[in-house]
Amino acid sequence: IFSSVILKDLALTTDDATGANTAITLTSSNNYIYGAQSLIENVTLRGDDGYGVTDYWGVGVAEVSAGNITYDKFNYFGPSTFAGIAINISAPTGATASELINISNSTINLCNKGVVYGTYTQGVLISNTNFIGCNYGVYVPSGSTGLDQLSITNSEFNTFIDGVVSLSPLSVLSVSNSLFIIEASSAGVDVGAYTTYTIIGNQFGGVNSTN
Repeated sequence: IFSSVILKDLALTTDDATGANTAITLTSSNNYIYGAQSLIENVTLRGDDGYGVTDYWGVGVAEVSAGNITYDKFNYFGPSTFAGIAINISAPTGATASELINISNSTINLCNKGVVYGTYTQGVLISNTNFIGCNYGVYVPSGSTGLDQLSITNSEFNTFIDGVVSLSPLSVLSVSNSLFIIEASSAGVDVGAYTTYTIIGNQFGGVNSTN
């Protein structure tokens, strides 16, 4: 990204069933905390053979040092075997951190991981978004550094393992007013022992409790 990019009202499909391909890659060598706003709106990523069949994008959107991006009405469909990553965010250094990312009004389906919150990802807001039939909704990998400010609100997680899991230190996690459908031996929110967090006003189905 030199300045900004707008991707709107389109579908990108693939005939690959191995997950070897990435639909969209956004990368920059600059820090865009005060840069122009990029937009991905009403974009669907799926296989050529339909929705949740065999073909799928291994990574829907790969963001590397790309910030100031808004996703609105973004849709990702993995295969019936629950594979692929919808949005994979990371950066190699703090000077080029992926920052200021808003994901709203979107649906992420049948994936292994919905949003991967990788090294030097900071300032992400996820709102009004459904994670349906995925192993993980929002996933913070182990060994990640430079993580800060993840906020999730008014969203729904129907996942097989964890709705939100943080396996690395994350400074400031907020999860509010969201619904988690919990499978056996899974967790709605798993923060490990690392994270400064606020979890409030959520409903956890399967255990009949709120938090």
